[in-house]
Amino acid sequence: MFIRSIRNLSYVTLFSFITAVVYFILTPLGEPTSEILARTQPTLLDIGVALFGGIAGMISGSRKEKTNALPGVAIATALMPPLCASAYGFARGRWEIFGGAFYLYFINAVFIALSTYLIVKLLKFPLKSYVDKVKQRRVGRAAGLFLILISIPSFWFLLTVYQKNKIRHKIQAEIITPFHKRNEIFKWETEGQDSIVLVKTFFSGLPVLMQINSFLMTD
Repeated sequence: MFIRSIRNLSYVTLFSFITAVVYFILTPLGEPTSEILARTQPTLLDIGVALFGGIAGMISGSRKEKTNALPGVAIATALMPPLCASAYGFARGRWEIFGGAFYLYFINAVFIALSTYLIVKLLKFPLKSYVDKVKQRRVGRAAGLFLILISIPSFWFLLTVYQKNKIRHKIQAEIITPFHKRNEIFKWETEGQDSIVLVKTFFSGLPVLMQINSFLMTD
């Protein structure tokens, strides 16, 4: 049963991936959109979304009045977007997008399956019993270790996102907000990492050197 489920998921994944790759090869879409980039750095929060999506779908499927709405929403929001984003990265040769988005698809699929298994256990569905209890414990430990290992990169992504947001908030408070009082800022962005961060600001107003001199004279 498990092997058959993996095989079916692999077939559907491959078909959807190839279809999306062909689409992105033919489409004039060039630069990645914000929706695509948002799925290249999956975090622990995405694991939570996958877990709760799987739980909602399984609970819906276990009711007497069965509906495919919730399972369909779980699949549409957790599986198809990252798979299509990874296809974009593959079609355009953007391997960082392909790797990050496919990792998100992979962990979403795994944790949706995990939440389904937990609900099956909780609702006491008929389960296959292991004759070999030693093998059962070994399989359980291997599965637990596998879940931990695939979750480690998402923790690192979450830490990276937190650090970037912390730096941006500091720049906003100490540089952008005072600068905005004398200028109309269209947008700003940062480059670099670690201890050196370059802030690019696009604005209209007084020349920067005049403002810096004025600022130094007032201080």
